[in-house]
Amino acid sequence: VGTDRGLAVHDSRGWALYGDVPFEGAQTITGDPAGRVWVCGGVSCEVGALQGNRWASVTLDEIAPGPLAIDAHGDVWLSGDNMRGVARWASAALPTAVRTDFGSLEPVAVQRLGAAPNPFNQQVEVRFALARPGSVVLEVLNASGQIVTTLARGDYAAGSHAVVWDAADGAKGVASGTYFCQLAGEGRPVVRKISLVR
Repeated sequence: VGTDRGLAVHDSRGWALYGDVPFEGAQTITGDPAGRVWVCGGVSCEVGALQGNRWASVTLDEIAPGPLAIDAHGDVWLSGDNMRGVARWASAALPTAVRTDFGSLEPVAVQRLGAAPNPFNQQVEVRFALARPGSVVLEVLNASGQIVTTLARGDYAAGSHAVVWDAADGAKGVASGTYFCQLAGEGRPVVRKISLVR
């Protein structure tokens, strides 16, 4: 299951999570005959295959990968935001750069983060939920990772919360494009991509 915090896996031991950045907000999860699990989407815009603790992937610049499928020949088919058409990787040309540094499985996160509408024109409501009271910081970052604004900072009770970001910001405003809401508290930050379209 793809979650805001990573790729959640359920087996005889219960729920666990691949919590590294490539797996946050995964859009598509599918298997192939070789036993690999293909994952795409997320904040890092990567497409790759997971086999055990080995991850082979490529990053698609300025493209947010969407639906992905494996055909009978083992070729990978992909579409996504800002992609004019559909891409195909032949099985002989699949990613081979392997990472093993994302660590082992960890408990599933309890924080949740969402935004609506998305894409948005001027205002977006950012919602987050905490399973227990805690101190959090909710920020909006641009595509370069710079802080655009801080939406929330401080101690919050358990349960659901919502804040509104007005991207007009008075007379200045911000440009159309991709932004990231980042909720930092206990454990790894939770990130959600949002798109401003004027």
